[in-house]
Amino acid sequence: LCISELHYGPLSWDFSIPGVLDSFYNAEGAAFMTYVYTKLLDTSLSMGFYYSWACGMWSVTKGNSGRELLPVGHGLAYFAEMARCKARLMPEITNPSDDAAVLCGVTEEGTVKVMVSFFKAHNANVIFHVPGKTVCRMRRIEDNEPDPQAVSVIAPREDGSFAVYFEAGGNAVFMFEFI
Repeated sequence: LCISELHYGPLSWDFSIPGVLDSFYNAEGAAFMTYVYTKLLDTSLSMGFYYSWACGMWSVTKGNSGRELLPVGHGLAYFAEMARCKARLMPEITNPSDDAAVLCGVTEEGTVKVMVSFFKAHNANVIFHVPGKTVCRMRRIEDNEPDPQAVSVIAPREDGSFAVYFEAGGNAVFMFEFI
């Protein structure tokens, strides 16, 4: 089974309507793409292709040079990081949500990586318990985050867990690394 063309587009192809193309160039498209890719991993689908016409279309890169990634491009890069993990980990999720997708893996060096995609989500409190890990680095794709490669360090709580609160609702992709 194969999906040969997957992308997130506007509700209307009438480009004269203001805002029609916004979803191509913001976190909504990135959240959709990483959410769907993560959900498809546990199906019988053998191939799925994200459709990008030229370098600058569908929000992968800015312009046709392909040098500056836009939100979907960063989402593809996050997903590629997860694909390079040596093993996939199955998380124990205590309060699952249909508007969130979680992908976990471990690298050759022993770093635990977790990508969480929120698509059309409500507020969420994400708490991680990762035994033996004392440092958590986080990157995120959100419309109010200017640099999806900027790293924030999350300090462990008293019980050793790490917590992140996603309060804006809507669309975001988080990449966590536990060292």
